[in-house]
Amino acid sequence: SYKILEKQLANCLESALEDSKKKISKIDSLEKELKKVAIENEKNVRELESVTTEFEKIQKRGSESEQNVENQRKIIEQLQKQIEQLQASSLSISSNSFFPSSASSSSSSLSSSSSSSSSSL
Repeated sequence: SYKILEKQLANCLESALEDSKKKISKIDSLEKELKKVAIENEKNVRELESVTTEFEKIQKRGSESEQNVENQRKIIEQLQKQIEQLQASSLSISSNSFFPSSASSSSSSLSSSSSSSSSSL
């Protein structure tokens, strides 16, 4: 009866050993797969960091462009105001100087013609 028990115990231990070997093999396989996934995740993280950095650069350039556009718009508005002011002052100067200048040229041409006619007499 001990021999039967010994044989059953040996079979039981052998079966347990086989199950353990299968489980260890499965664990090893899962560990290899986990390492592959970890390596892939590291690559993805590096790529994501690179893409994020590039996106931040583009975003910064975009906001700088927006700021440049806003600055240019302000400069254009200031230039338009200056042009309007110059046009208004130019019109004012030309209308003020047009009439007195023609009046003075008329009077000077009259005085020169009268002096030339008196000298011919």
